Amino acid sequence: MKTTQEKFLKVTFIFLVFSTPLIFLGYGSDNDTYGVLSAGISTWEESIPAMSRHPGYWLYEVIIYVLSKLGGYILVNGITLVISVLVLHRFYMLSMLENVKNPELLTLCLGLNPWFLIAATSAADYMWALLFIVISTEFVIKERHFLAGLFSGLAAGIRLSSVFTLAFVFSFTWLKIGIKKLFKGYFLVACISFF
Repeated sequence: MKTTQEKFLKVTFIFLVFSTPLIFLGYGSDNDTYGVLSAGISTWEESIPAMSRHPGYWLYEVIIYVLSKLGGYILVNGITLVISVLVLHRFYMLSMLENVKNPELLTLCLGLNPWFLIAATSAADYMWALLFIVISTEFVIKERHFLAGLFSGLAAGIRLSSVFTLAFVFSFTWLKIGIKKLFKGYFLVACISFF
């Protein structure tokens, strides 16, 4: 019988076979990716503070600016690919935690989804936010609400539209532990880490 680690390594190998060639196709086709690059150049080279889109995602913009300066789109896309493998790993572990039947097949279906493949190999912030969402969900299930709140705030700080997905995490937490504990351990930390 194969171990959990061996099964995930097979999923990772298949995912990388399909995704790795895509990192050589430039920063990505999403207009936001070029907005992030432009904001970084404007803010850090021209000393004119700028944001890629409102309300501004300074943490992600700084990370992409530095990576782009160090290695161009290949490094940016390569790091996003590593983040995507981490998403798949955390998703796989979450599936195992919830006793999902065939977690490797479910994880492979996620990884080979065309949207996932494209986002996994570009300068877009989707995978970065998704990693924090999955980690936050995992901490909710493990009843570690402080850490769940921290990662929820980071997800919203990387991509504000994450709050819609996090609303489900928030609701699940509320139903599980009640509003008083939720405010102390999750919501307060999520708000602080967002700012």
